[in-house]
Amino acid sequence: LQAKAESKSAFAPNKATIPSATPEVAPQGAADDEQVDETGIDPKDIMLVITQAHCTRAKAVAALRNNGNDLVNAIMELTI
Repeated sequence: LQAKAESKSAFAPNKATIPSATPEVAPQGAADDEQVDETGIDPKDIMLVITQAHCTRAKAVAALRNNGNDLVNAIMELTI
């Protein structure tokens, strides 16, 4: 059993050598906890834009406003 445990540890990746998929730097612009006026925008639409574009809530709201609440164009604005 000890040999089996040692062989598993030999193949385990060292966490120090694996690059992080997310940057350590905070994104520029509005903070995540900043209050934004979401009047007239469906909360489900905001969450969809956040998850698809990987952005802050403030950026999602701004993109939806810029594009007349059009989900596709809002996501494209943030990702292209």
